[in-house]
Amino acid sequence: MYLISEFSKITKLTVKTLHYYDKEGLLIPYKRDEQTGYRYYDEANYQQALKISLLRRFDFSILEIKDVLKNSRGPEDFQFFLKEKQQQVNQRIAADKELTDALSREINRQQTVTKMEKQAFIEETDSLSQLTISRQFYGRYEDVGTLIGQLYKAAGKYTAGPVTTLLYDDNYQEQATIRVCLPVKQRFTLKDANIQFWQLPAEPVLQVIHYGGYDSLSRSYKALMDYAKKQRYRLNFPSREVYLKGPGKTFLGNPNSYETQLSIPFSPA
Repeated sequence: MYLISEFSKITKLTVKTLHYYDKEGLLIPYKRDEQTGYRYYDEANYQQALKISLLRRFDFSILEIKDVLKNSRGPEDFQFFLKEKQQQVNQRIAADKELTDALSREINRQQTVTKMEKQAFIEETDSLSQLTISRQFYGRYEDVGTLIGQLYKAAGKYTAGPVTTLLYDDNYQEQATIRVCLPVKQRFTLKDANIQFWQLPAEPVLQVIHYGGYDSLSRSYKALMDYAKKQRYRLNFPSREVYLKGPGKTFLGNPNSYETQLSIPFSPA
């Protein structure tokens, strides 16, 4: 079972949203401690959360989601609801074209059998101690890309490896505390006052390589969390994301070929 903070992390749903879904009867926790009020979630809740998030991404209202969840008996029913929603979207003005295309892609994805899928291999290791230049901020995950460009520009010839992002929150936040770090060969004069030298510490971590786009990172975070629970480890923060292979400077490239190293510090429970 997962605490609500853990469940928020792996589903990318804020604690506030989970409370709301519980109130609306969309996502009722598997167990609730009557004395403390703590909510606990299980694997069935996780699958339900993924389905709800998918429907919300495609602009289904809360009332529509309740209807889908109540009347879906399998993948065929679920796909039918997606097709029905697509027909509604097609009746909207041209500004809704992007949402229509997204629905088409999702319907095709669900009808296609995946032939190959790389399995997550989790290892217990020690992260490297590295000298970096970095900048910490409070904001959206999408803002990381802008800071990465600033760090590469500041480092120039002193760049010594791929970017590492430190995530300080133990649950998913729409606005988060984030530090972006770029390894460098040595200290040099920094011209930007907002950028500073930062020593990444060596520490025991659970580590996995995630293959695929950044929108599916939560799948690998779940694998790390499940492994930690099985081994009875306590996870610590900040976690690390090292972007081994990602978008280029000009083109985004194929997200399916992205490689991201995820690391979470751990200790015996």
